[in-house]
Formats: sequence, C-alpha cells, structure tokens
Amino acid sequence: MNIIIYSTNSNNFDGPTYHYTNLPSNAKNTERVLADFFGADCFEKHHFTIVSELPGMFLLDLQGNELSEKSRHFEYKILPQGKENLPEEVAALIEGLQPDLVIAATYWVTPFDWLPIKDAQIAEILKTKEINVICNTLDVSLMSFDKIQTHSFLELNGFPVAKAVYVHHELFWAERNRAELKENPYKESVFYRIKNMTFPVIIKDTSGLSSYGMEVCHTFGQVKNFLNGKKNNGDKIVEEFVQGPQFAMEIWGRPESGYRVFKPFMVSVNQYGITSPKQSVKIGPVEGTSTNAGATFPFASLNSELLRLANLIKVNGICQVDFGWDEVNHRWVIFELNPRLSGMSQLQFESQLGCPRGKERPAMSLKFPILEADVLQKLSSMPFVKHVTQTVNDQAKQNREHGYCEVVLTAETMKELRENLITLDREFSAFMEKSFFNTAMSLFDHLQ
Repeated sequence: MNIIIYSTNSNNFDGPTYHYTNLPSNAKNTERVLADFFGADCFEKHHFTIVSELPGMFLLDLQGNELSEKSRHFEYKILPQGKENLPEEVAALIEGLQPDLVIAATYWVTPFDWLPIKDAQIAEILKTKEINVICNTLDVSLMSFDKIQTHSFLELNGFPVAKAVYVHHELFWAERNRAELKENPYKESVFYRIKNMTFPVIIKDTSGLSSYGMEVCHTFGQVKNFLNGKKNNGDKIVEEFVQGPQFAMEIWGRPESGYRVFKPFMVSVNQYGITSPKQSVKIGPVEGTSTNAGATFPFASLNSELLRLANLIKVNGICQVDFGWDEVNHRWVIFELNPRLSGMSQLQFESQLGCPRGKERPAMSLKFPILEADVLQKLSSMPFVKHVTQTVNDQAKQNREHGYCEVVLTAETMKELRENLITLDREFSAFMEKSFFNTAMSLFDHLQ
C-alpha cells in the first residue's frame, strides 16, 4: 500500500527560536509505532510518505527549519513556510501522491486547539475522492473545539457532565456604548444561574487549550468580580468544580473495525485542583483501585460509557478524553474531548507497544527542568526510561514558558515502576525538582 501520514499547522513557525530533543528521535519512534500497527515487515510491504507543516510534532526531527534526521523508510514532503497551506491545497498534494490510505497525525498549538478542524477538512475533501482516510470528522472536531458545544453534546446524549453556565462575551457586555440600554437582562440571567450553582466553580475559555487561563472561584463574589473584570475577554463557560482525582485516557479505532478503550491514567493536579500540562504527572493504567476514602472506582461503567461515546461520534483514529471522579456525588464526570494526538499519546504508546492485545504495562510521565545534552543522553540510557522529549523556546517572556523536559518510564508492575522513580530521583537528584517527585509519590500512595 501507498500510505500517507499528514499533519498541518495554523501558526507561523520560527525554527531557530525552538530547540527540540527527542530520544529516541521522532523518526525512530514513528518506525516503532508503524511496525507495531502494520507488522514488522511493513516497510517491505508498504511505501510511507510524511506530508507535514513544521514543526510536525511526533513526526519530524528539526534543527532550526531543517530536518535533522530522516527515516530511510519514509519519503518527506514538507509544506512551504510563511504562507497559508489551505486545506484544498494540502488535499490536492496528497491526492497527487495516489495514496491507498491516508492517516492524520494531528497535534495541538496555542492559543487555539483547532488543528483537528483543519486536518478534518482535508480528510473530508479526500473522502470525496473516494480515498480511505483515518481522521476524525469535521463535525466532531468543531464540537470538541468549542467547550460549550462539547458540554451540550455530552449532556444531551446522557453522558455525565458538571453543571455549567455559558457566558456569551458580546451579550454580557451588550450595554456598552448603547445609551438606550438601562440594564442587561442577559447578564443578570447569567449571574442568577451562577448564584444557584454549587461552589467552588471553575471558569474557562470555550476555545482555549488545555487548562491555560482557567480560574477557580470559591464564592459568587469572586465569579462576579472576574466576569466584570478585564480577564473576561472572550466567551466563557462556568462549571461546578469536580472535587476528586482526575484522569485521562485514549480511544483508538475506526467505525468499521471497532474500538479499544484504554485503561485510564491518573493525572496530578496543581494547588488549585487543576491539571497543568507543564507540571502534571501521569501514572497508569489504573484499574480495580480504591480511593483514599475506601470507595472503588467503577471502571466497568466508565468503559461502557466511553465505548458508547466512541460509537456515537464515530471515532476514526484517536480521541483523548479528560474526566474526573466526583467524590461528592460518587460519579464519573467528563470534562473534554480531544480528537487528536495528545500529551497522553507517547505515554499510551510506551504502555502498550509490544504487549499482547488488551494488555498494557505500567507507565508514567513526569517533568524535569531544561537539561543539557549530556544529561538528556544519560537519562535516555536508563533501561526503564523509554522516551525523553525537551522543547526550549528562546523567546519566551515568562520562565514557565521557556521550556521543559518530559520523561516516560515503564515497568512490569506498579511496584517496580515506583522503584524506578526512586532510582531516577537518586541518579538525577541534582536535576529533578522535588515537587515533581513528591507529586508522583503521592499518586502512587493514592493508587494503593
């Protein structure tokens, strides 16, 4: 087969500003994934081409704006820099390669998590040419992009969600510059509904990426001050805050072949009870585990609901789901859907690659500060460290945006995984931030 793997970008990319390290390289990692999915002899049987805009997360290895490493098994088609690569143009390029199968390797960018929309539009164009494409639909991508649409879809279809109020930005400020308006009934209705919610609540952008810009408010007064203030600069959703452990997982599959709902990974939260993408620790897979309060997580019901969700939205490829266990109401609550590769993907790959179908090995990911090349190499040489990735942004204005290193480690048992973490802390005590180590250890304690 002639197989095309593609990904696009909506943002200008300045290669010299960013410094990427992936150990093993993205080229080698993609080879591993394809060999596991298509068979060890796939490179003899199939021809693979990567069509991508820079930076091509998960697919490309870069030094500046140039590829620093290429796989001998792939042909590369890099889309031009500095111009719009419209979906119609990208689809025409892919069609011209005469593919038998096209696979989207969609990732994310800031400030808007909308790359699934662009890649889905390319997929829909290709499908009109009767080309076989693995990519989630445009409808699902648009629904997942807008958090209020996601919430409404889940609620209307009977999935558990937190109580929420949508705040339409323009209507909330409708009285501005309109002298004829003496009051704003829409704003008052928003406050009326929020006043009747159970606190604390969390305020977030309807189109933001991950947990960026979220605000936890413990009183109605705090919510009112926030919405009346300068931080209210776009559409918001106000949700009742779910108090309890949080999780992430992925669904893989296609409508015609069925779905695999992977076991969840527990995700750490920061001091405000929010998962922070640059500070989180993930450990899993979690199953048959009791909470600190002694109650058992009902994973069977969760798996059944997520399988129903996969069939309802017709997942075509990968869909990542964030959710939590509501300790107050003793139920699962779904937060958001991401129909693309995610921060969970590398962890999920390492957990299941090479395992018999239906089996997953224990794995975890945690963050280090930016490390020198020799330390990165030493880290990656540890037998239980499966992947090291580091991104450095030279032009970041805030220290927390400058970059970080993420490490994925695995083991055969949870006990061994915990011992591997302790070994990592001992061997790299000069580099590992104690807060990350302590957070990881607290997750292990929670899982006991």
